[in-house]
Amino acid sequence: MERQVLDVINKDYQESERVAVVDYLSSIGLSNIQMAILTLAKGSVDQVASLTENAKKDYRDVLMWAELGEDRMRAEFERNMLSLINLAEKGWLVPFDAEELIEVIKANASTVKDPEKMIERIKLITLGESENPNDGY
Repeated sequence: MERQVLDVINKDYQESERVAVVDYLSSIGLSNIQMAILTLAKGSVDQVASLTENAKKDYRDVLMWAELGEDRMRAEFERNMLSLINLAEKGWLVPFDAEELIEVIKANASTVKDPEKMIERIKLITLGESENPNDGY
């Protein structure tokens, strides 16, 4: 593991956490991905574990998240959720799993401006009561 990566681990993690962080990151061989994970994890061992698993599936996601930064990622998430809701309201998204989308929004509630309004729009879609695809959002 490169010195730069080890320096960040030593700075951001308690001594009792460092072995776990090194173990997770050792499963990802490239130091730029390791650094992206450490940047995003912000001192959380749980985040290192989660981000490492994401990087194993597609390391480009982790690199993109680190490059874009938290504010832009939040905006992108909200834009994507609204796009899905708009498609569903127009009947263009079939099959539509409302409960799964609601759970995604709940899990990321701090990421969007008005998660309750999004959830209400989804509920209206599933009831067939959605009148206006862009009602107030």
